[in-house]
Amino acid sequence: AAASAETKEPWYASFVLDGSCADDLLGALPGTERLIKPPAGMLPDGARPTGAVWVFFGEAGAAPLPGKPEHVDDMRPGVLTVHAQLCGAKLWRLRPNVAAEAWSGGAASAPRIQPLKSGHPSAQLDSGAGGGGVGPRLEVCCRAGDLLLVDTAAWYHETELPAGGLSVSVARDFATLEEDPSAPLVSSMQLRVTRQLCSMCLTPTTPPLGAPPGTCGCVCCLERREAKLAFEALLRSSKLARRWCNQEFTSRIRPAGVHQFRSLAAPLLDCSSCPT
Repeated sequence: AAASAETKEPWYASFVLDGSCADDLLGALPGTERLIKPPAGMLPDGARPTGAVWVFFGEAGAAPLPGKPEHVDDMRPGVLTVHAQLCGAKLWRLRPNVAAEAWSGGAASAPRIQPLKSGHPSAQLDSGAGGGGVGPRLEVCCRAGDLLLVDTAAWYHETELPAGGLSVSVARDFATLEEDPSAPLVSSMQLRVTRQLCSMCLTPTTPPLGAPPGTCGCVCCLERREAKLAFEALLRSSKLARRWCNQEFTSRIRPAGVHQFRSLAAPLLDCSSCPT
């Protein structure tokens, strides 16, 4: 962060803690009291923390900075994530995951988001033209002191830091259903990423059409591959030129002998007719 303050470059980072380390962190951070002891009525009765605490922090420059790319988390049914915005602001974009188990009536019971009216500042993004064609999404801007409760398995979500200022947020998962005590702890992880951005050029890393799986499709990697191909082509052309010269020397110049070579080369070396 200190280096970023000197260079004015945007940056974004996150980490996760579990167990007693997570509890110690919450106790040391101001503004996390409602994550330690949720107010009555905020969560269903019997809700309890799963143990994992996530911290997201970063600072945008003159332009908004993409945070976590759009994804859903691999969560057991009944787990609710509470995000506390400690300072700065963070913009959330959400759309329902119609395949999630949270919608008891199946995909038909998932919420429908109405597209924004034309002329609205976010209408282009809402329609999918600026968001990868994913369709309408909800936009929620969290500011210092705000809480966002979301089932991150039932809602696709991505974040963005508004221009200027430091943003810090903390998230904690709460289990709201009775579960088998022997069941493994809830794991918060990205299950499906629909748009991953390169940290260097901030362009999508989706593999190019026809490329092997795992090939990065960002602009900087694409330019490096093209430069490598161009250099390899240059090497091949120089090898072909060298091979042609060797063949010509072997088939024509060497049999003719040195004297005949001189007679063949003399017109090329004669500068008497040169205008200079």
